Amino acid sequence: MSYPSIRHNPDNRHFFLSLAGVLVGFGVLMVHSASITSWPTEFERVYLTKHLQFLTVAVLAATAAGCLPARFWFKAAPWLFVTNLLLLGLVLVPGIGTEVNGAQRWLRFAGFSMQPSELAKLTLPLFLARTAILARERIRHFFFGTVPFVVPAVLTLGLVILEPDLGTTVFLAGSAALTLFFAGWPIHNFIIGASAAVSGVVFLIISQPYRLRRVTDFVSVWTDFANSDAWQLRQSLITLGSGGFWGVGLGRGQQKLSFLPESNTDFVFAVVG
Repeated sequence: MSYPSIRHNPDNRHFFLSLAGVLVGFGVLMVHSASITSWPTEFERVYLTKHLQFLTVAVLAATAAGCLPARFWFKAAPWLFVTNLLLLGLVLVPGIGTEVNGAQRWLRFAGFSMQPSELAKLTLPLFLARTAILARERIRHFFFGTVPFVVPAVLTLGLVILEPDLGTTVFLAGSAALTLFFAGWPIHNFIIGASAAVSGVVFLIISQPYRLRRVTDFVSVWTDFANSDAWQLRQSLITLGSGGFWGVGLGRGQQKLSFLPESNTDFVFAVVG
């Protein structure tokens, strides 16, 4: 089988790596800031050390991936995608997938833990990009320009939503749409897909009380802040507001001191603000 020519612009590569480096450095600084307490001890170093350990592994993996030629990823894309689908299926098998707080999203073995849905953030766009290259002459065809893209996306999103994980499902749908947009997918396909996606998200929200509660809590914060039951959202807004335009200084935020939950992970944006 002959593969199409795959080229890249070195200037774009350097610019992309520079932006990634800035984000990584800023992230390390903010994790440290979010973990500094009013009485500095070894405690805050735990978060920073753990973050740096994962970051080291990530940088090494990214370096290894970047050294491989684009043709390698072109050939590996379908195998990576199918393997990821199998892992997403295994997560849902009782006794194999691990359930935490009502969600079955993890595979754990010999002390190692992973979420296959996180791998899908890489394998799905990679597979769709490969498909777009192979089908670029027929990408506007009613059948051959639609089915080869929709089927892989629906399979992946369907397995993730069964875990359930609505947030990751929406993220995967967005990354798939972005990939297809740059591939030149017809606009009318996006309109149809967006209509179906919005309808699906609305159904998923109203079908589960805890999801509907999150929406109503979010609305209540803006309509009746003082009496809202959404403690986390209230504290995050207070954190942002206390910083004003210039902030209070690195590590000096007060709301993270047992007021703002998950200040160094889920709500780190509020600490940054």
